[in-house]
Amino acid sequence: MIFTEEIIPGFKLPENELIIYAKDQPQYQQLPMWKKIDYDTEGLRIARAKLTWKERFQVFFKGSIWIRVLTFNRPLQPLLIETRCPLQGSAMLDEEVN
Repeated sequence: MIFTEEIIPGFKLPENELIIYAKDQPQYQQLPMWKKIDYDTEGLRIARAKLTWKERFQVFFKGSIWIRVLTFNRPLQPLLIETRCPLQGSAMLDEEVN
């Protein structure tokens, strides 16, 4: 699984809205995320991962995706895993694309 800076396919994010977590931490995989400045009242972050062909077959035949989260014994943040762009039909994306 590769996390990509092309979070919204075909759309280049403004530099001030692209955050890269673990940028200077080689022990971790970098996590590029979109922080939409105008809509950040809830701390929304969006990332996109591209699956390798092997991972695609595993998901297709086994039907499972595992999530591992380190909470450091703090309350878990809400997570939502989706298979479609969470901004499809969203005014947030429409404003950026148009």
